[in-house]
Amino acid sequence: MDDRTPVIVDCDLYTAFGPGVEPCWNGLLENRAAFSDCSRFHNEKFSTSLAAMAPGAEVNGTEEIPGFFLNYLAPTAKRMPRDSELFLASTVGEIEYIDNPAHRCTCDMLLERALRTCDKEHGRIISAACASSNSAFVSLFHQIRGGRLDSAVVIGTDYVSEFIFSGFATLRALARTIARPYDRDRDGLLLGDAASIVNICSAKKAAELGMKPRAALLSGGMSCDAVHITAPMPHGEALSEAICHALDEAGLTPDDIGAVVGHGTGTRYNDDMEIQAIHRVFGERSVPMLSVKGACGHTLAGAGLVEAVVAVRMLETGLIPPQTSLLNPEPGAAKYVSAEIRRLERPRILCMNSGFGGLNAVIILEAVS
Repeated sequence: MDDRTPVIVDCDLYTAFGPGVEPCWNGLLENRAAFSDCSRFHNEKFSTSLAAMAPGAEVNGTEEIPGFFLNYLAPTAKRMPRDSELFLASTVGEIEYIDNPAHRCTCDMLLERALRTCDKEHGRIISAACASSNSAFVSLFHQIRGGRLDSAVVIGTDYVSEFIFSGFATLRALARTIARPYDRDRDGLLLGDAASIVNICSAKKAAELGMKPRAALLSGGMSCDAVHITAPMPHGEALSEAICHALDEAGLTPDDIGAVVGHGTGTRYNDDMEIQAIHRVFGERSVPMLSVKGACGHTLAGAGLVEAVVAVRMLETGLIPPQTSLLNPEPGAAKYVSAEIRRLERPRILCMNSGFGGLNAVIILEAVS
């Protein structure tokens, strides 16, 4: 690891399991799902009323949930220098204020609030649908490696709003039962609240700040299907290209990867595409794979950050959580997923996300001694 290697020095998480990384990590290890009836809006006409709701986030009503999450994340963000770049991953920002008097972009409004709350001078929005978080990681990876940045704070926050819920219901993407990623009998996704933060800097900057690296960001890769606004390319060609790019950039082969944290929404098309992409890259090797969305829901722009935080804990503990709610693995996924806890045999994890518009973004994290 050289001085310009991007390293994660701190992270935190707030999901339906509650505040903190450990409640979510323990929920995953115990094969628990955190879904409950959503009461934020009328949902009688939808196929489900289930969502993964963050406890405590309802104190001031749904319009204050972004502020609630930012206030929780702020202490972690303030551990980094004030001139650290803030990357904010969000799909629609403060969507409840879309009809604001100034006719402003709701993502811009959320970024301004994040900068104030987290006491940062500069920031940018990364809004790339459900691939936003990993897109942010890929961007800052190149900027830290290239010497344009030496420290950054990455925040991903989205929550279950009526706007988002009704949109996925219109697409008929919501599960009628429970979210079961990579399961033969899956019937859709369930949404979830999440706020996540990762503090990242160059290895040299971490030493200067007296911060111990928890994981290294080895590389990232991106691609675009460019075939449909919501449906992925059927056979996973574009996703496999992004994976191969990340492997090549890190100087790795598929055999160097210890586990894959997939996007795994639980929809028919997404999971099929991912399974085929993994088979394209890893061949007959049974690389361990899981999705956290069976436990804490699809958290949209925040999904990649939730997965990155979970991957850090996987690297630190050497454990791979079971696939939540898995009953009957999809035949193509049977050699990748498991309902049991497994050991991480190689100290590198591939995390991948896909989003509307056909964007695929993947990163590789490595354990540090």
